[in-house]
Amino acid sequence: MFKKIYLAVFAITMAMFASCNSDGEPGGYMQGVFTVQNSVGSPVLWMDGGPVVYPSVTAAQQLMANKNFANAERVLLVVTYKDADVTGDSSTSLIVKNAEVAQGSVVPTSVIRTPEMAEVDMKFKNYLADDSISTFHDISRENGIWFYKGYMTAQFSSTFYVEGQTGTLPTVLATYTVDESNPSEISVTLYLNKHKKSGATEGSQVASFVSSFSLADMQQHVMRNSLSEVNITINFSTKEGKQQLKKTIKREDFFKPF
Repeated sequence: MFKKIYLAVFAITMAMFASCNSDGEPGGYMQGVFTVQNSVGSPVLWMDGGPVVYPSVTAAQQLMANKNFANAERVLLVVTYKDADVTGDSSTSLIVKNAEVAQGSVVPTSVIRTPEMAEVDMKFKNYLADDSISTFHDISRENGIWFYKGYMTAQFSSTFYVEGQTGTLPTVLATYTVDESNPSEISVTLYLNKHKKSGATEGSQVASFVSSFSLADMQQHVMRNSLSEVNITINFSTKEGKQQLKKTIKREDFFKPF
């Protein structure tokens, strides 16, 4: 049911859909990216732009027994539910109980850090070297990057390297810098690393991937400067050349929902 992969196994729409359950009761399903709150062995799932989801006892046991899910911060899920288990009056105030998880994968998650922090972090050693940086195939300007409750998430497309029958999945590093003269202006840069290695060849297939980035370090900046909102310029390179996206992020979206 759960896979530790970067490849998006379904399109992200972050929406709820009406349907009927296998037993005929009115219900539906939702799909999107969720933040995981591990609460005394029973996970609570906070959907980006959507409800708070409490898995059924069986679903919770299956999730917690899965080694890929156990330490996950962010996950990509398809969740089913019954209408009788839904309370609330708007998408972001809804509570869904006794939900079942039909499909899912772990979303790779790291912290957006300053370039100086990235350089000394052994996990990202050589990430910023010129021969390590690649270009994205594409990132949607409309909905490819979003900020929500403590995380920035990017859905992107890229080719990847293959050695024999095994593909090496690309990863993304995000760094940020602050305009010293205006603390409400932040620049974020995304770096794609395809992890090229001897004997591997770059395939022609373009696949879709998802990565999330904790805003914990940027959150400290927001708090120190008592900012109510931040203007963020996101920089990245695609096959079309250098790109920029500009977003205004409210203070509450730098903090986790719990």
